[in-house]
Amino acid sequence: VDSKDRVYVYNRSDHPMMVFDTDGNLIASWGEDVFKTAHHIFIGPDDRLYTTDIGDHTVRKWTSDGEPLMVLGTPGQPAERMSGDPFNRPTDVALGLDGSIYITDGYGNARVHHYTPDGKHIRSWGEPGDGPGQFVIPHSVCVDGSGHVYVVDRENKRVQVFTADGQYIR
Repeated sequence: VDSKDRVYVYNRSDHPMMVFDTDGNLIASWGEDVFKTAHHIFIGPDDRLYTTDIGDHTVRKWTSDGEPLMVLGTPGQPAERMSGDPFNRPTDVALGLDGSIYITDGYGNARVHHYTPDGKHIRSWGEPGDGPGQFVIPHSVCVDGSGHVYVVDRENKRVQVFTADGQYIR
């Protein structure tokens, strides 16, 4: 839900992005010729939308009206599986306190990638496994008010916590 109470439904139908008003009326749809396999949407404090697409291996930034602003990754060209390079079926997006972008790259990788607000790669961390800082399908990410990065490590059935620069906390 954005600041104007519009509800965005990112899905795997003929209309991958549907926008509804508070009464449930469809007011827009878009992305029909862009998305391959919708996975996650995040709405930033400025109402910019971030989407992950596990079918074309990209993370995209949009205006609330569906105008593209940025593409991270090369559409249709995944990184080699478990290479650690962005992206092989990215799963989620969150914004840091400074506006930087955190992306879990979970189905074909075991990494968290960190980018500047304008899309320059800063760092990546994680590797396959079950030890601290290791992942088996990092599936979701969020950032708390102190800047800690929480990563849902799905198949290890845990949440791991990191500093904003990727240092393991707990």
